[in-house]
Amino acid sequence: MKYEKHTVPFDESYLIAAGTDPGNVIYFDIETTGLNADRSHIYLIGWAVRSADFALNGCWDTEQYLAESAAEERELLKLFSDTLRQYSVIVQFNGDLFDIPFVRKRCGVHSLEDPFSESTAIDLYKKLRPFKSLLGLTKLKQKSVEEFLNIQRRDPYNGGQLIDVYRLYRENASIKDDMSPELLRTQKRRLDALLLHNYEDVLGMLSLTSLLSYSLLFPAKDIRMEEADVTDCIRVMYTLPVRVPVPVHDRNKLYELSVDGDEVCITIPYFRGTLKHYFSDWKNYFYLPEEDAAMHKSVASFVDAGHREKAKADTAYVKKTSGFLPQKDAVFAPEFKRKRKDKISWFEPAKDLASDAESVNRWLQSLTGFA
Repeated sequence: MKYEKHTVPFDESYLIAAGTDPGNVIYFDIETTGLNADRSHIYLIGWAVRSADFALNGCWDTEQYLAESAAEERELLKLFSDTLRQYSVIVQFNGDLFDIPFVRKRCGVHSLEDPFSESTAIDLYKKLRPFKSLLGLTKLKQKSVEEFLNIQRRDPYNGGQLIDVYRLYRENASIKDDMSPELLRTQKRRLDALLLHNYEDVLGMLSLTSLLSYSLLFPAKDIRMEEADVTDCIRVMYTLPVRVPVPVHDRNKLYELSVDGDEVCITIPYFRGTLKHYFSDWKNYFYLPEEDAAMHKSVASFVDAGHREKAKADTAYVKKTSGFLPQKDAVFAPEFKRKRKDKISWFEPAKDLASDAESVNRWLQSLTGFA
């Protein structure tokens, strides 16, 4: 079994802002000989935890264990499982789909207990997925996200390419004392390549933790609103508990969002004009063509029969002329629309709109699509 340890600086503020105690957190990444846990095994596990000297140096420790043969997999998993049980929160990148199920399967093969049974998992991939468009990412692979943060890797390989590197390393590892100087150097290069890839995966996850700041866009706290007369819109502003690592901007017909540092500004244009409020119980209404409006039967029964007709779903409405704001879900009532089947509805904002923080958050989260 090969072992390597590094100490690296780490900013815990993003974990804390996300409501997680850093002292209970472990990051981990595995390297395997294939994608199928029934036919492949784990040959390398790396993890990162808070250093015992964190109060003094602000650093975390990364540790790596590499099995030099398939026979050492059980020992590797036992060592990892024992370490894992000291922490209640696990952080990984796409680990819910691959790393965790793979480790569980291999532990079962070796009659080891499920090491994740009492842990909570944070998958950075899942946390970032709703913000892929906002961050301008075409791919959500770890290396692609690292490039967004301008993280430069020394490692030239991907996990698949390293399978052959490990195979060659493992086949020659048993020679040891009989190795030629050239083979020793080759084996050293292979080992370094295996460890470097895993180390940079773990190190990368530590860096990607800063991206949790984008997942803190909602719920917004201490919301401030102001009217912008020149552009006829409303501005929603608030402060995040931490700064985002990269300023972002998103704009469409419904809103414009910008996040810079710890400041968020969402600008939403008004629609000024006339919209319709449609009644869902339209069978209880009459439509008055001369007034272009619907009236409940209890009142419309007093209208001359020649001036009224049974309402249909598309004619059971009343009109209102005002200033409206858009909504994708019916957070605020009453709803107004241009046409009954429109997916976007509109509402007339109350003067004290900002005071209803819960509803405003549901509105903004639905409008932007950042869940």
